Amino acid sequence: MPQIVGGIDPASTRAAADFFRLVTPTVHEIDARSAELAKLFCNMYRYVDFAVANEFMMITEQHGRDIYPIVEAINAGYKRGGLKTPGLTGGPCLYKDGFFLTGRIPYNELIASAWKINETVPAYLLERARGLKRIEGSKVAILGLTFKKNIDDTRNSLAFKLRKLLQAEGAAVHVHDPLVPSEPIEDALRDADLVFVAMNHDAFRGLGVDYLRRLARPDALVCDVWNLFGTGRILFSLSPS
Repeated sequence: MPQIVGGIDPASTRAAADFFRLVTPTVHEIDARSAELAKLFCNMYRYVDFAVANEFMMITEQHGRDIYPIVEAINAGYKRGGLKTPGLTGGPCLYKDGFFLTGRIPYNELIASAWKINETVPAYLLERARGLKRIEGSKVAILGLTFKKNIDDTRNSLAFKLRKLLQAEGAAVHVHDPLVPSEPIEDALRDADLVFVAMNHDAFRGLGVDYLRRLARPDALVCDVWNLFGTGRILFSLSPS
């Protein structure tokens, strides 16, 4: 990956750049403050981008439609497309970096609103599931505990917020992540009434809906905000009907 390097003076910048050129051919040399701002801007741009996707998901469902077919139609062959798809957006950098930028600017609503949207996605998904399935007394399986796919880092992962919300509703919550010490996936899914796909690990992509049907209850509700199972729907029932 390209690296942005900023030292406290030209000599330290060159020394750091020479080091990073050992592992990447592309190094951009700027001053230290500009390098730090570049990091913050990059993370906040992505955070706002994801917040737009999550808000579009909520708006779409208000109109009785699914977000994935709409995003696919927009992005297919359209150079000005590029809309992101929804998901649980967390992690230490995306969560905290906006606070370094909002303290001294007069109009901080954009970053603040992105934080509010992304942090409320677990509660929003739970509210949507509650309208279709009884939460109290149910068995719930959460697949994925990390804040980003294919890593083992759980810092500021929204999966834990989702688990806490479900437990507060009286659900028995079981969790599985192939990269984090947790229950075996078969135990987490067996006889589950509700399945939340909290992270889009590649390990989950090949499971398929039939795999869920073999383990979860026949009428289980699945919340697949990442569309890993390819149904194009955030919420769907395993019941053939």
